[in-house]
Amino acid sequence: MKNKRANKGIYKRLHELLSMLIALATHSIKISFMVGSKAAFFSLGQSISPAIGFFGGPLAALAVYAVRISAQTYFSGTTLLISSFLHVPTMCAALYLSSTSKCIRSLVPLLCIALFVTHPVGSQAAWYSAYWLIPIMLSFIPTNSIFLRSVGSTFVAHAVGSVMWLYTHNIDAASWHALSSVVWAERLMIATSMTMLYYAVVSSIAFAQHLMPSLQRYTVYSTAKKAS
Repeated sequence: MKNKRANKGIYKRLHELLSMLIALATHSIKISFMVGSKAAFFSLGQSISPAIGFFGGPLAALAVYAVRISAQTYFSGTTLLISSFLHVPTMCAALYLSSTSKCIRSLVPLLCIALFVTHPVGSQAAWYSAYWLIPIMLSFIPTNSIFLRSVGSTFVAHAVGSVMWLYTHNIDAASWHALSSVVWAERLMIATSMTMLYYAVVSSIAFAQHLMPSLQRYTVYSTAKKAS
């Protein structure tokens, strides 16, 4: 029983590690530029990194992001504050996936809606925040669908990132109106990528689990043959 629990814990950590490695490997793949910027962009790695939340609880997700933030701070030379700030949207999205509490999963998008519609510019494009009702509704729908959970998660990242961008950059209402027509396509693409990542990680670990007993049997056979 103890061995089974230990193995289960090991495989959970492998799931988290593999998903993080894939996210890092795809970090340089650009998806789209951020509104109001001709230099900053969304990368595929940033977009799918919340999938870490599929494989552990909130504490595990926070631990993984703590490692990522520390690594980015050390290797890129940015300050800890900036690195932490940049990871807030995807970290909230990962927590949405890892939490089972309806209240916790609804709190962040509700707060983002309130912050957006009360902002002088955001109030002129208030219906843009209607997208963030999606993760709230999905949090109350009992489902095991990886795709639907990914949709909820990526809209949480979108909500947090949009509010942060609204309060830290001078973006006019017309830009938010223009964005509203492409948000759904961008988020569905990201949710699809997260779903593909989930099944790629699960399939890889399942294959490794299937392969390991075969390798162990081969090792035992080879050792016995040499001994004889």
